[in-house]
Amino acid sequence: MGRIRSYDLLEEFKGDETFVVETDEGTKSLSVGAIKAHITTAVEEKADMLNQNDIEVASDTDSEYSLTITVGAKTVTTPNLKGRSIKSIDVVAGHLMIYFVDETSIDLGVIDGSVPIYGVCRDIPSHSPELKRTGDAVDLIAEVGKGEIDEKIRNDFDSIYPWSEIKRCTLADDGTVTSYRGDPDYTENGSKGQVMVEIPKFYLAHYFDESGAKEYWSISKEKINNKYRLPKPFIAKDGTELDKIYIAAFKTTNEASGMLDSRGGDFYSGTFTYANAIEFAKARGKNWHHFDLAELTDVIYPLFIIEFATLNSQSVFYGNCVYSKYPSEDNVYICENHCWGDWTDETESIVDNGFYFCADNVNCEYFVGQEINIKTTEEYATGELDYKDGDNSVATRKIVDIEVVHTDEDGNEYCYLIFDGDPVLLDAETATFSLNMDRNGITNSVLESASSGSLKAVEGNCEFVYRGIENLYGEYTWVAGAFAKDAKYYVTDNFDAYGTVLTDDYKALSYDAIGKSGYITKFGYDNDMSWALLPTEGGGSSETDFCDNFANRGVSTLRSIRFGGGTALSCGLFSFYCNMTTTNSSSYCARLSYRSYQ
Repeated sequence: MGRIRSYDLLEEFKGDETFVVETDEGTKSLSVGAIKAHITTAVEEKADMLNQNDIEVASDTDSEYSLTITVGAKTVTTPNLKGRSIKSIDVVAGHLMIYFVDETSIDLGVIDGSVPIYGVCRDIPSHSPELKRTGDAVDLIAEVGKGEIDEKIRNDFDSIYPWSEIKRCTLADDGTVTSYRGDPDYTENGSKGQVMVEIPKFYLAHYFDESGAKEYWSISKEKINNKYRLPKPFIAKDGTELDKIYIAAFKTTNEASGMLDSRGGDFYSGTFTYANAIEFAKARGKNWHHFDLAELTDVIYPLFIIEFATLNSQSVFYGNCVYSKYPSEDNVYICENHCWGDWTDETESIVDNGFYFCADNVNCEYFVGQEINIKTTEEYATGELDYKDGDNSVATRKIVDIEVVHTDEDGNEYCYLIFDGDPVLLDAETATFSLNMDRNGITNSVLESASSGSLKAVEGNCEFVYRGIENLYGEYTWVAGAFAKDAKYYVTDNFDAYGTVLTDDYKALSYDAIGKSGYITKFGYDNDMSWALLPTEGGGSSETDFCDNFANRGVSTLRSIRFGGGTALSCGLFSFYCNMTTTNSSSYCARLSYRSYQ
């Protein structure tokens, strides 16, 4: 008589408590006790790998044959196995797998007690944007660099998957990684491809409790149970899983090449119509597309929310949130007393690393770490980012110190600003300076000491970088794959459908858009398209719920969607605007993405 492991196979069995297994001698019946013991042994053999010794297998034979397998605190239950021809049972990557003779299998999910789960919980009735850490995220700390970083930043997520594996790279047009940040040949000038941020796949659980009062987000490296799923961007058009996706590190420059790009250095981000942003992204080649709704709400949202345990994104990074982010050029005074009109010092020019200005006469607050452009002559435009054009040359420098040197009787402050790099020729009559806004790579200094951070510690003109993605929500940015029309949302993740027309590829979400502008209190949840999150209720504030703004005209004309912002403390990661047609505005930014979708 055949044997499987140490259990006898019985030729005949009476009643329902029978199983069938395949042996070298053919198909045989196996007793309930034997198959139960067989599965128990299969699991126990993996006990050391599972870091668990508390293993129990129970059976249900009343109407069908199912097994309940408990490993430590985790329990999985098989479907009805009666009459199935079992070939083998094994634990693979922490998953309990049952393989059948007909080449099918059942994945019962993770039973590995060592697989961590990182999550947060939102108490909806409280309207608080602050979230409670759950699972293995309890007591974790996620700090970001703010201002000049002169101390160790603690971010526990730097060593936790998937955050630990999010990194900058350069990507060829065929999707091949050509280098990673830190490699000797890594460069961000575009010569090795587009500068992207590589994000590895993870499993996400996003759900509400039965009362609807609690909202949960959890991330794990493995599919823990049926609540967990791959975020939509990690699923290709044919259903296969993608190990990685890529989001542009930088906003697209204003180069007139007809293709979106992502490069840093002496390049500045530009603005586009929605139609051009979508088409210029496709022009780069197969699988290139504009940053879309699925990548924003099904990948970036959970990563950000769980890492920082807050829905108040501007409590982490302010972004460019003041109206005076583009100040006019300000005069440079080469002598202190020139600031208040005393020209007894007849010095006409100096070559120096500093100048004077009146802080109350400028349109913006300057801070240490900020880049400025200084008008000079070609001889002194010696830096890598400097612009040479005779007497109209511009030197780009970083502020390293600002000190108040005088306060007049009206309370006006006069400051001395010191900048780094080579000295610059400053002319008393013609010298000016201005903020160096929108330069791609302006936050790279942050990445030398922190995984994320901003150039400034307080609100204002505050460029930032989140795990390699620069100014993610610091500017209004188009979102592909979503439209608003007649107070309804329509979404798709099919790249081919990204454009200016509402095709059959777009499906209406089960919830309505907010009817008027205001602060967001709730995002809708569609069970069939759980990856698409868009605002459905308003009436909040800048300090409650999602803390961000929404605008919708609710008209029958098709409206494109943008997110983020740049002029208020209501324009963070969760803000959405559905008030522009696909062609009537060229004032918003574009961001490139890539994934092997087809």
